[in-house]
Amino acid sequence: MYAAITRDKAVLILEWFEDRFGRSKYCRTFPKIRVYRSRGTADYPYRKDGTRGSYSWDRKTIAVFLGTIQSVKVLCESIAHEYKHYLMDSKEYDRLEKALKRENLDIYETHRRHPHERACDRFEERWGPVCYGELKNRLYS
Repeated sequence: MYAAITRDKAVLILEWFEDRFGRSKYCRTFPKIRVYRSRGTADYPYRKDGTRGSYSWDRKTIAVFLGTIQSVKVLCESIAHEYKHYLMDSKEYDRLEKALKRENLDIYETHRRHPHERACDRFEERWGPVCYGELKNRLYS
């Protein structure tokens, strides 16, 4: 089954996470979503193959890069990962990142070992497929 990946689908998925997990205790508003056709390499130059998404605490925005998302299921997983970032404390993220950088790790290894990133990966693995399963009929209509 092929389904075009669209902004409307991304919004539907984001709304599912908002309904399921609510608002962050660190932010008074729900995140906005921006959908790009690119591969997301500008924000993360160390990822030559691009990135699927990002979350900006400053702009309260989830960005999704369709150039690296192969399916609607992967879109669900990507938004799950970024929504978990939205739920977390940005100051703690920065503090933990600084501690990892003091270990002289490269940017890729810092990202891979960051506790927030690991928690977001687990959230993505747990809730991305659940979201996809619950929304599959609406995502393919």
